[in-house]
Amino acid sequence: MATRTFKLAGTTEGSSTITVNFNGTQVFTGAVGTDGDLCSFTADDSLSGSITTTVSVDSGDDISVHGIKANYVSLALTNEIDNGDGTTTPAVFTTNDADNFYSMPGTDGVIASASAVSNVSIDGESIDLTDTENTGIHQFTVSNGETLSADYNIVAV
Repeated sequence: MATRTFKLAGTTEGSSTITVNFNGTQVFTGAVGTDGDLCSFTADDSLSGSITTTVSVDSGDDISVHGIKANYVSLALTNEIDNGDGTTTPAVFTTNDADNFYSMPGTDGVIASASAVSNVSIDGESIDLTDTENTGIHQFTVSNGETLSADYNIVAV
């Protein structure tokens, strides 16, 4: 089974420990990172579709979950970079660059979009995704003792 690396993007104001379940499997438990990624894990590179992900804050400060990034997503699928303004730029990268390039998988595999995440709840209370200032990338604050559940749209390589 070939795998690829996923990263749970997010931040915390201090230190926290979390448990992450991805596609029904616990993939991480421990202290969160401080580099803009809360943690990383691997999964089968053929994984595709709406993947249920839960993030529980086991101890510490609040975390902000920004989404899931995956390596070799946008370059492997499109060979171009979305500039975010409706235009694209041809990607001139080596395979190694593509392996190490992380992006938020959206419905098109290129960028996060409003439809990149669905069925979001914190401790069972549904989050209205239309009630947000930023419709492109949703950020969710999860406090100590709470669990975020969300379905992220993952595009296979």
